[in-house]
Amino acid sequence: PDERQRQVAACHTATLGVKPSEARIHLKALTRERNGTQIAPVERLLADWLIQRDITNITPQKAVGRYNLDIAINEPPIAIEIEATTGHRAIAPPLYNRNRGPERFPYLLDAGWNVIVVFINPKHHFLTEGAANYIVAFVEEVRRNKPLFCQYRMIWGDGKPAASAHNHF
Repeated sequence: PDERQRQVAACHTATLGVKPSEARIHLKALTRERNGTQIAPVERLLADWLIQRDITNITPQKAVGRYNLDIAINEPPIAIEIEATTGHRAIAPPLYNRNRGPERFPYLLDAGWNVIVVFINPKHHFLTEGAANYIVAFVEEVRRNKPLFCQYRMIWGDGKPAASAHNHF
């Protein structure tokens, strides 16, 4: 490990403070989608519940420009983002970053995606099959009545609407 650290030290020093190009960021997002290495257990669980409900056209960690969606329903285009209120990886990584949200969600909406944010935490708002049921109902609604613009929804892990979720944490 020490030798390897010495070998890469010059590279780290040379790139310190250098912002990666937009093309490099897009490539990183595509690599993350292809490798599937950033899929959290909670994302797998929700994806499995969706598949059990015949929502099979999904992509975990779908690359959309510079971003990776936790779960993408490809048709109709629905981005599912899971926000855990703890950074403990055993429960879920901090999938939704409140500092990044003001850039991320307008980008996704402008790109034609509907967005559903699922808020969970280990004490009060567990992920349940109610979230999958809500998502399936939303998919059916969008398929029946194409919205004039993309929609943004927030729900708790049990599938109940969370109109002002940030006020509860």
